[in-house]
Amino acid sequence: MLAKPQIPFGKVTLENGINVIRFQHRETLDFYVSTGHYVFKRGVVEKLFPDKGDFEFTAMQRLADRKMLQGYTYHGLWFTLNTMKELMDVRRFFKE
Repeated sequence: MLAKPQIPFGKVTLENGINVIRFQHRETLDFYVSTGHYVFKRGVVEKLFPDKGDFEFTAMQRLADRKMLQGYTYHGLWFTLNTMKELMDVRRFFKE
């Protein structure tokens, strides 16, 4: 599954490469990222996925090179959970 998430940081515009002239609200990326949700046949996993190594830059790239990957673009609400703050934000969202 692929999505265009909102980045967790405000955008900063620089002048002359050093002077901060503007802060902008968190932007939505203009490209797709992997959401970390995958569906594979068992045989593909057993044959092509390494026991060790980087999943996205080894197995996933091998599958992409062989034209064996399809992506579903998701345009709904999607939360990233990389920090305790993000986890607390998601919990608060679902309680409300």
